[in-house]
Order: sequence, then C-alpha cells, then structure tokens
Amino acid sequence: NFQAKEDAMFVQVTVTIAIFTAVFLMCNLPGFILQLTYFLGQFAQFKVDDVMIESRFLWWYSHIVFYFFCGLLNAAINPFLYFSRMPNYRNWTTEQTLNVQKMNRTTSTPPPSFTLSVSRTKASV
Repeated sequence: NFQAKEDAMFVQVTVTIAIFTAVFLMCNLPGFILQLTYFLGQFAQFKVDDVMIESRFLWWYSHIVFYFFCGLLNAAINPFLYFSRMPNYRNWTTEQTLNVQKMNRTTSTPPPSFTLSVSRTKASV
C-alpha cells in the first residue's frame, strides 16, 4: 500500500516536471531558434534578414513576439500550472486568500494614515 502511494506520487511529480519543461520549451524555443539562425547566418551564405524581409510580420515583430511575449507567456502560465498540479500550493493559496478575506471583513475601521505635519516658523529678520 505504501509502495503504491509512493509510485503514484513519483508518476505525478514526473508528469508535473514534464509539463513544466514542455511549457518552457514551447515558450522559449522560438527565441532560441531565431538567435541560432542569426548566429549561423554569420557563417553561412544566407542571411536571416533576407528571409525576414519577405515577411513583414517577421521583420517588424519577431523580436517582440519571440523574446518579450513568449517569456511573459511562460511567466503567466506558471502560476496556473502550480495551482493545478501541486496540492500543497493550492491549499496554501486558498488558505491565504481566505485569511485575507476574513481580515477584510473583521476590520471595520480603516488603517491609520500617517501624515507629516510641518510647522512653519517665522524667520527672524
């Protein structure tokens, strides 16, 4: 019985690592390939710019899409993967959310605001 639970946990962890790796590769592989083609284009007869000029989209937006957007997409997907695949993270997140909601309901007075009062003095002439 203990061995079966341990095997099930091992399979779950393996699948989770595989999913995270696949998402990372899907989000970052286009940028790696673009950079590799630039690097190899330095030593080959073709130039990447010649290929990219034919496609207006690639010419103007390839760096933004492949480096910026795909990296942000990976960062945006990760919390959802954590929440869906890791029960401890899901329980902790739910607990913290409920604690914040409970604190907001119990405090009826707003927190004190700190103001800086500056007293003006007349300079002696």
